[in-house]
Amino acid sequence: HCLAGSNGHALHGCLQRWQTQPAANMAFLEKPVYGAAALPQTVQKLCAGAPDRIELCGVATDICVISNAIIAHTFFPFAELCVHSSLCAGTSPENHKRALAILQGMGYQIL
Repeated sequence: HCLAGSNGHALHGCLQRWQTQPAANMAFLEKPVYGAAALPQTVQKLCAGAPDRIELCGVATDICVISNAIIAHTFFPFAELCVHSSLCAGTSPENHKRALAILQGMGYQIL
């Protein structure tokens, strides 16, 4: 659903500006599967070490977001981890809610 160059690959609405002009503390990771293997190294580079806080968003909450949240927690167990629920979408509304509940149960802050 997110093939490079397709509509599904582009960010939605007001977020599109970040795809062409990311902020200094922001990175976009291309990934061939659900979890981004380069996530830990990219976070360390952006933070010059381990971060105090990581904020995640994306599609799909119940697949990609939860996979990357687990990767982030694995590599940065002491960071505060947050998920922006309004900037995520699951494979269905029910799956989105279920994934957020799972993440919250794991100690993630749902924003």
